Amino acid sequence: MEAVKCSLCGQNVEDNNHLFLHCSVTTKIWSMCFEWWGFSIAIAGSCWDSFIQHESLATKSSERLGWIIVWFSLVLTI
Repeated sequence: MEAVKCSLCGQNVEDNNHLFLHCSVTTKIWSMCFEWWGFSIAIAGSCWDSFIQHESLATKSSERLGWIIVWFSLVLTI
């Protein structure tokens, strides 16, 4: 069985971590969003780590749900 290339960049084998985080296309999306929000952080190594990283952006417990919704919205859009 041949490995499936990423549907966005066509360069690497498509897996969850590549498609949602490390593809050259999605890395630009995450970077632009973090810059827009005023954060300068490295892209996480895995989808779970990305979720935890994103959730930790909330400085108040009342903001937590909002950051979770934003993370899921970005992932679903990708």
